Amino acid sequence: MYPTFMGSVRSGLQTLVGLLLGIMLAAGVLLLGISNILTISLAVGAGLLFAGLPRLGPAATMCRWRPCWY
Repeated sequence: MYPTFMGSVRSGLQTLVGLLLGIMLAAGVLLLGISNILTISLAVGAGLLFAGLPRLGPAATMCRWRPCWY
């Protein structure tokens, strides 16, 4: 099945939102001024939770490597 133009636009926007969320998480760790194993682990954990959001697109619907929470 071929993707439509609007489907491609939606996928691109979802990718952009995911990227911006990752940048904001990294900036938050840097702004704390304490980049150690704990803060980096918390940022990675938060990123993993964000990755499971259904609004972030088709990558969020793959439940093979983690439990589905929705």
